[in-house]
Amino acid sequence: MKPYTLALLLAAATTMSGCSDKASKLRETFIDSCKTSGATTAICSCIYDHIERDYGKEKLVEMDENPNPAANIELVNKTINYVPMCLKK
Repeated sequence: MKPYTLALLLAAATTMSGCSDKASKLRETFIDSCKTSGATTAICSCIYDHIERDYGKEKLVEMDENPNPAANIELVNKTINYVPMCLKK
């Protein structure tokens, strides 16, 4: 599993909107996408939890609704930093 792959999955997940609860849908989309890269649900949840703590649910939904390339780069970089931490758990 490559950290950059997970970061790209999170960036992609922030461009998809959910119907009822957008924050929950973003989380679900990220975890499902992350697992396709070979990570476990626990690792994917750990990464998303860190990102959600950094940005908050509202900000992630806002990023989903109004994609910004600069914000996505920051998001990718943060995600890459969390992968090793979550792999150690």
